[in-house]
Amino acid sequence: MRALPGQRALAREELTELLEESIRETVSFDSHESMLLTNILGLRDITAMDVMVPRADIVSVDITDGHKTIFRTIIEANHSRVPVCKVSLDEVLGFLHIKDVARTMRQDTDNSDKPGD
Repeated sequence: MRALPGQRALAREELTELLEESIRETVSFDSHESMLLTNILGLRDITAMDVMVPRADIVSVDITDGHKTIFRTIIEANHSRVPVCKVSLDEVLGFLHIKDVARTMRQDTDNSDKPGD
């Protein structure tokens, strides 16, 4: 943070104290905003290494897997989203959220319940 000429920058500790005081007063921020700001201040102490998953432990699905297989894989891994790959992790096409899989499976079920034309 850069201070304006003639002013000193707020130290991290001062900023933390101001945020905590504002949160206690509950006038400045709602609970969601308070949580976001508090988490932002905590990011300084987190490195990429802290949140990395070893390649061997990454759970992914193949683009050719069926909905049921994908859904089961996500559930068993206890994740909300997984990378979608073409053959291997070297070709990640994107990420898939379990909500999208569940929605598609439900639509497929709803469509199969309709009488044919």
